[in-house]
Amino acid sequence: MRGQNAMRDTEKELEALFVINKKAKQYARRGTEAYEQGLGGVAKADSLRKSALYELKSHVLARLYMLGDVDEIQLHHIDGAKYYCLEIRNYQFHSPVSEFEDAVASLPTDATIESEGSLDSSEIVEETEDIKHLDGFTTSERVPAKMMSEREALQHLAEEFRSANTFIYPFNDGRSIGWSYLPEYIEEGTVLSESEFREQHSSEFLFAVGDSFQTIEHGRVTIVDRYGKWLSRRFSRDPILPRPVYDIDLREVDERKTGIRRERIMDDWRIHVEDPGDPLPDVDGTLAGQVESYDLDFDAGDVLTLDRGFEEDPTEWRVDHLSIYGLLLEVHLQPCGEEWTEPLTPEEFVDDIVEITRK
Repeated sequence: MRGQNAMRDTEKELEALFVINKKAKQYARRGTEAYEQGLGGVAKADSLRKSALYELKSHVLARLYMLGDVDEIQLHHIDGAKYYCLEIRNYQFHSPVSEFEDAVASLPTDATIESEGSLDSSEIVEETEDIKHLDGFTTSERVPAKMMSEREALQHLAEEFRSANTFIYPFNDGRSIGWSYLPEYIEEGTVLSESEFREQHSSEFLFAVGDSFQTIEHGRVTIVDRYGKWLSRRFSRDPILPRPVYDIDLREVDERKTGIRRERIMDDWRIHVEDPGDPLPDVDGTLAGQVESYDLDFDAGDVLTLDRGFEEDPTEWRVDHLSIYGLLLEVHLQPCGEEWTEPLTPEEFVDDIVEITRK
């Protein structure tokens, strides 16, 4: 048994662990009752909180084990599943074998503890004192009145070990479901640094800091910072995910805008293109390599005579401007004598050009 810290005072830690274990059982029961009543959103929220508390429990037990505070380990078979039963002072805690072993193995990458390195699961098994087969759990959900509250327990464990918020997916039906009084609480709009964003989400930054380009809506803009924010999709409430955003300088009005989604820049502001052969000359971000370039025979202002096949006679279209929409280069065409425009990608019409009249 790991014994280098066996004399540590763990009484308050154990009480807090006892309390959140009971609270996890309460969340489990409440979630089941809500589901049976057809309250799916409530059931899901309680299920997520229950899982987070059990993960926190496994993490704390793994830490106590590595610190040498566990007095005895037994292997229990309960309802067809295997659990470690860890005895610490006057407390006993069950943890599923795989969850406990995973929690122990993850500790070397946890900056809050200096361990000797990860353990092979066989080393834990070798330290088990006894193997028992039990019919089931008989413990209640009740927390003795003399013990600390759920809030006090979670705050103490956050100070000594880790916040429960690190184990929970923070949203359900567009609402925050973590513990607002604990560190690392996340709500819509919570900011993540660029490094945090890259660790948590696969979405990429299309712009680099320093990128500069012309937009139709706001003139020339420059990217001055980039990071992540927990946001819903532009036109829906759920899901809320970490999404890339940018701080931008608007040169023409000498103004800075913060937390701008890339979709707003590309879909609403529209990046203006001067040379279709080099659509983004001052962009080093990945967008520059994703927008196809074209060697076109016309420029903005030219009049194109198009024979598109579904019209009786060729028609004249004026090239108003070129822009980027999403990852596509589009040509904005205005039918001569009319007031509406129809942006098209070059592939949609270049084969239909029968004449180009220079501006």
